[in-house]
Amino acid sequence: MGYREQPATLPLARWVRCFWLLDGLPDSEPERLVPDGNPELVVNLADPFCQVHSDGRRQTQARTLLVGQLRGTLDIAPQGAVHLLGIRFWPGGMFPLLRLPQHRLLGQRVELAEVDPGFQTALRAAAETSGSFEQACARFESILLARLGCSALSPVERAVQALVAADGGWRLDALAAHCGLSARSLERRFRREVGLGPKLLARILRFQRVFRSGQDGPSSWAMLAVRAGYCDQAHLIRDFRLFSGGSPTRWGWTAQSLAACFARPDGKI
Repeated sequence: MGYREQPATLPLARWVRCFWLLDGLPDSEPERLVPDGNPELVVNLADPFCQVHSDGRRQTQARTLLVGQLRGTLDIAPQGAVHLLGIRFWPGGMFPLLRLPQHRLLGQRVELAEVDPGFQTALRAAAETSGSFEQACARFESILLARLGCSALSPVERAVQALVAADGGWRLDALAAHCGLSARSLERRFRREVGLGPKLLARILRFQRVFRSGQDGPSSWAMLAVRAGYCDQAHLIRDFRLFSGGSPTRWGWTAQSLAACFARPDGKI
């Protein structure tokens, strides 16, 4: 399969990390996705994907999908030709677009029509009538900007930017003070706007740093643990098991996997 990304332009880049395209004729083997802190909107223009459950059951996914925050693995598989267009948001970036409390989407994949039928119609029309990936991105940007408007940076946005820039390397009390909130208020607003608490998002971002680095075949997991801010290698392995379903040494490291493609370092906020 072929995978491409295009960063969002200003001012949309405040909320949207990138647009992406996945197309081709893959085999039907399941792919494992891991948490990255970024909710997504996905428009499927070809054959449907399915979610593969732990018991082997396959559940066909909707063709225009809201993908909420993950806190565990997600196994998916194509069922034919692949042509997906995606919008990857920064943590919390989907909240001002839909005004839907993000904790309701935690671990969920929801058909967009159930939340906003008009928005789904506009996105699908833009995707289906675009002659190229670049043209689809431009049309998506116009639709999103018309809905988002302009507003001051919120405390949660400031906190997310700080966490992303430091790969999760903040203490909760210091992060709350940085944003002018109490720790309790920050926790409450994070769950509403991001879908995860700040501590869990910080752990996911730290795990993603390890996950990206692991694709290069690190010679020492202990050294990587230190660089990523873990207390020791045991803590790294604990989080890696939690978020990927296995140990670092047993993960199938390949640059062509969807998890690896989606973890590409395309810049900070």
